Amino acid sequence: MLTSNEQYLVEQLMAKEEFQSFQSLAESLNVSVRTIRNLLHRIQPFLTENNLKVERKYGVGIRLTQIEETEENVNIIPFVDFSAIYRREVLKLLLLLNFRQKTSINKLAEQFYVSKNAIFLDLKIIEKELWIYNLCLERDHEGTKIKGKRKLIKRAIIDIVHQFGISILYENNKYISDNENILYSVLNPKFEQLIVEVLCDLKERYGYRFNFDFLQTLIIHLSVDILLFGKENKKQEEPKTAATAGEYFQMRIETALMIHFSQRYNKERFQEYCTAFSFFEGKEGTNHSAAALLESFEDISGIELRDKDGLINELNQYLYQIELRQEYRIAVFHPMLNHFLSNYGAQFVALKLAHWNQPDLNVKMTDDEIAFELVYVLNHCYGNKRDFQVLVKLNASEELQRFVLQKLEKEFPLSSFHAEASLEYADMELAVTFSPDSNTAKSRNEIDLNNPKQLELLREKIAYQRAEKIVSAVEEQFDYHTFLLEVPDKKRKDDVLTMIKTIVLKQYPVSEQNWFDLIEEDKINPTFWIEKQAALLVLETEKVTRSSLLKFELPIQVRWRNNNELSRVRKVYFFLSKHVELEESTTLYKAIQFDRTIKKIIEEEENE
Repeated sequence: MLTSNEQYLVEQLMAKEEFQSFQSLAESLNVSVRTIRNLLHRIQPFLTENNLKVERKYGVGIRLTQIEETEENVNIIPFVDFSAIYRREVLKLLLLLNFRQKTSINKLAEQFYVSKNAIFLDLKIIEKELWIYNLCLERDHEGTKIKGKRKLIKRAIIDIVHQFGISILYENNKYISDNENILYSVLNPKFEQLIVEVLCDLKERYGYRFNFDFLQTLIIHLSVDILLFGKENKKQEEPKTAATAGEYFQMRIETALMIHFSQRYNKERFQEYCTAFSFFEGKEGTNHSAAALLESFEDISGIELRDKDGLINELNQYLYQIELRQEYRIAVFHPMLNHFLSNYGAQFVALKLAHWNQPDLNVKMTDDEIAFELVYVLNHCYGNKRDFQVLVKLNASEELQRFVLQKLEKEFPLSSFHAEASLEYADMELAVTFSPDSNTAKSRNEIDLNNPKQLELLREKIAYQRAEKIVSAVEEQFDYHTFLLEVPDKKRKDDVLTMIKTIVLKQYPVSEQNWFDLIEEDKINPTFWIEKQAALLVLETEKVTRSSLLKFELPIQVRWRNNNELSRVRKVYFFLSKHVELEESTTLYKAIQFDRTIKKIIEEEENE
């Protein structure tokens, strides 16, 4: 069993892949370098047991690496992730999935290779996190267990899997359940094969069409159902007849796994899954908010959509199914969410902001559901809207004018270029020449299209003037301020939020309850933009008279979502409004996009 210092050292070594010096490790643990060397010697058996070794590099430091697989260690069970946050989530799963029985702190300490004091502190944090589910920890001399309704226990389990992925169940099955028979039947690839086989049978027998985009979601829900409500059934029963697809589905699962569901299990649950995850049948949904949602998305993102009537019909059906899933309390998971955030981060944030502008939208969508929705939208994208208007002056024939305008719009896809007689208002005026031998234009607003250097200069100038336009809109709409934060050495998100909270509650009419609700929502559905390394906190409150946009700059990167390397941010935007209007969302979106240029313009104005 590891002591607190030994555990902290292991976590510090696991937190970084690069080499760390003895001095930096000593400062992190607030001990001497000699103590670090002693701790390394004491944790050696633990590292060996978990297939790890210490790699040393003279003059640089040490790091942990994996021991290469051999015949002797190939069967070693991987130890639970050393992150304290991740360990608590696994511990929470253990308590949730074994809610029927009590577990002693001594047993937990031995199981997780930490001290009893570490487990005690973990349980205090877990108890606070379970409070939002109306669950509590019950302790006595026999041990600790979770007390609460099973549907709330299931919701807590689903949220953990939602955050860390189904791998948290697969990789830690030896830690989270003593019921090895049912666990072995569920948490292995054969279970997925069984589900696919049954779904194919449902199509032949009942004409049911399952949307396989939701296969991973269905597997997670069924896994939790079986672990919570499944009981072994060793006696062979005669085959039953099934009137519905849901009844047949449940019968096949029970027969294949040799289990039966307890009396407390909802008999209609399998049919609810079939309804919520069916493929679109062409029936129009009851929700008609898609048209307004798409208009907001186009305005915010500056993207034009084609075949909007078809897309509106698809999204109305999608929103209708989301209403069903919320009625059945079925959470949705998107295994490719990180990929979406990496490759379509701008569109993702725009679509999420568009939902803030739909008061008539009755469904509250998670990030995963918005990611599914984004798939439909991106399949109908036409191109970028040109919101920067440029007046072009050119003494040439109409044919040459058309050629010049087309060339400019190809070079500058976010700008729209017009001949002199066709534009009432312009963000910028430009004169065009064709002088192959000239290195510079005759004036600041004149460009030679055959000169690459001048094209690049024009690109910078347009970007700068677009940013000036956004700065003007930001200052007109928002009470706008920028704050520099000093983040402690531990680089924790909680520390950043505490500093932001101190500033916000001091200067703006935000209550403690407002802040609590905002942070709880951020835990479940954090809004961050990977490409811009920015997080966004949006809070609506009736107490403000003017919308405010606060930007908090951090000297280092902070991980905004647990166990997610793609969520590191250096900026946090806090948006406070009585009601988030479409124009505000559009300006906010553009302000984040042109962050660096806007910052440069504001600094220049302040210096003047």
